[in-house]
Order: sequence, then structure tokens, then C-alpha cells
Amino acid sequence: MPVSNLVLPPQFLAVLALPEDQRYLHFLRKAANSERIWSLLDPHGWATLTDPLGQVGLPVWPHPAFAAACACGDWEGYGPACIEVPVFLDRWLPDMGELGVRVDVFPTTGRRGFMVSALQLELQLRKQLALTAVISSTPASL
Repeated sequence: MPVSNLVLPPQFLAVLALPEDQRYLHFLRKAANSERIWSLLDPHGWATLTDPLGQVGLPVWPHPAFAAACACGDWEGYGPACIEVPVFLDRWLPDMGELGVRVDVFPTTGRRGFMVSALQLELQLRKQLALTAVISSTPASL
């Protein structure tokens, strides 16, 4: 369902308005905190896109509402589907890297996301997970 048909809270709309590099950083933080990411799935498989250079990418979002907002046009009929971050890191990204499939992080309706290699996303997401773990284990008095 396009963004215009969804009623999204103001904070979601503010995130959607961010430039792609800022949405990428938002994605890393949220994915590390929730240990879930979202993509679009229909009965035939996962949504993909092709960039101007002909490289295939898997779109991913930090929350199902953002994914649902993009389920229009070529992705009409797709719905948000959860991928657990540990599974994404250990299975999906290595396989995608071998196949040369990139990741389009946090596209919005009519705007590309931040296109990265599977290896780059794996490294940065693992780094964010480690940082999140350190912050959550730090006593509040520090």
C-alpha cells in the first residue's frame, strides 16, 4: 500500500524524509536493536530490484510499516516479511555475496535506498550489533 494510503505516525514520516545515507544509519540502529529486518514477499518469492547498472538488489527495511508503504507498483501484492538478523547475517548475506546480489537498504516510494554489497552490510551490521550490546550492558550510572 503506498505511503499516501497509509496513516503513519509523524516520526515515521520524518524518517521517510531523511536522505538515503541517514536512512541507512537508522536501519542499522533499528535492526541491531530489534534483531529483525523486513523485506517484501509474495507467493512467488522475495521482491528484488535492479539498479541502473543492472545489479540485482534485495530491498530491506527496519520496520514492517516502511516495507508495506513500498508494496505498490512493481511490488503490488507483496507483503512485509520478517527476517531474523542472525539468520540474515549467517545465511542470507553470505549467499547473496556469492551470487553478487546487493542490498538496497531502506528505499521509499519513488526513492532508492542505500545500495550496498552484502559483505559491506554484514560488516556494518555486525559492528552495530556489537556496539548495541556494549551500550545495553553498560551500567546506567556511567
